[in-house]
Amino acid sequence: MTDVLYFDKQVTVYRDLLVINKYYFPLATSKTIMFSEIESLSLQSSEGVEHRWGVCSKYLNNWFPLDTERKKKTKFI
Repeated sequence: MTDVLYFDKQVTVYRDLLVINKYYFPLATSKTIMFSEIESLSLQSSEGVEHRWGVCSKYLNNWFPLDTERKKKTKFI
């Protein structure tokens, strides 16, 4: 792996990939995504997103990793 560009308890960003921590239920294992696999990014309001882990009715096509602080956030990527 390359040098770490950014790190927090939710994600680690490298030069060519990112690792989402506590992604898979129920084992809380991580998911690695190569930047070359990403088609697009968008900033979304977190209004109506109440789940800590998994899907919610507002964003059925998205999977949310475990984030106990999600209620305090106003946006997500």
